Amino acid sequence: MNPFFSKKIKCPICGQINEVVVLISESYGEYYPSTREKDQYVPKWRWRHTEWEHINPYFYSLITCPACYYTNFPDIFSKLPKTLSHRELEYVKHKLAEVSDLETKIINDAGKMLCTADSNRDYTCAILSYILAIYFHNFLNERETSSGGYSLLARLYLRLSWLYREHNCNTGLTKTPDKESELEKTVLKMIRALNDYSVLGKKIAELSKTSFSPNIFHINTLVECLEKDVCQLSIKTQEILKYLDNGSCQDKNQTAENIITKCINTWDFIPPDENTAIKMAAFYFEKSWINDNSLTEKATWKILEMVAYLYDKTGDFSKRDACLRQIINSCHKYRMRLMGKLQTNISLSARAEVELDLKSLNSYIQEITFQYKEENQKDASAQNR
Repeated sequence: MNPFFSKKIKCPICGQINEVVVLISESYGEYYPSTREKDQYVPKWRWRHTEWEHINPYFYSLITCPACYYTNFPDIFSKLPKTLSHRELEYVKHKLAEVSDLETKIINDAGKMLCTADSNRDYTCAILSYILAIYFHNFLNERETSSGGYSLLARLYLRLSWLYREHNCNTGLTKTPDKESELEKTVLKMIRALNDYSVLGKKIAELSKTSFSPNIFHINTLVECLEKDVCQLSIKTQEILKYLDNGSCQDKNQTAENIITKCINTWDFIPPDENTAIKMAAFYFEKSWINDNSLTEKATWKILEMVAYLYDKTGDFSKRDACLRQIINSCHKYRMRLMGKLQTNISLSARAEVELDLKSLNSYIQEITFQYKEENQKDASAQNR
């Protein structure tokens, strides 16, 4: 049996149907985690067939569309996405139509490198897959998104931190600004400014046509100045893009490491190390929890427990303690509701179920309270040293 198989997917962004190579799911029992850390990271996978021990499932967690290089977890490519809404996917699709040529080139380079690797992905290809996924879904930060977009970004940043941890890259892929990367940043700023100018000029022009103003002369002058600035900015942008294209054409030995470095240098939302990735994951887990009204109490506690652990790893002990206190307070409120149910006239079966929940909840409160006290004692002893 081959752990890899071909699968036809329909991209939710470009709509094309392509065949991709996918690793068999963990649910089939061909591999399983030896242990799990508190943030669900698996340091070692066990395979039923020893000849597959070299395969790291984390390297194949994401699917990349060979046509547009949209990257995400396999369930997003299904007919009914489990995480993102159709509205969010349409928004990503809309934003991709406005992407600059420079960003498109970086995405194309990363996508081609990733698709070429196929079933032979290494650490750098895995990093590229998460960079692509984070890039596409970072657009959701520009609008009022549902919890789905935030929870997806949290998962992506968390798994990226696992890859850094696995390869001891906490000091890792640091930014190394050079002449070319600085030019790329300048071009991106110019393109964003160009878009802002264009939108502002159009709005002012439309406003001046629909309503009379005694300052119409000044408005027309402002529009003309904006158009002039846009024209000059366009010329400068094209000159720099041409320079960068000429330079990149000369680089025939482009590697995955080079593309990763370029991504980190270009986009501030791509973390260069484990610690930064964990902070980003904690941030989006919190945003997901705040924006998701459908979460049950128990689901909320699990998310806050995860966030508390992530803050502990980054050394932000005040936020860690705030999360643990919030869990404890919420548990006590839920406990009071359960005890209130026992005072009402309910059936014997319902009473037995409530008592079982209460027993389980009391154990959980003791566990979290002990963890809270233990962590604070560690912090106190560390300060006294």
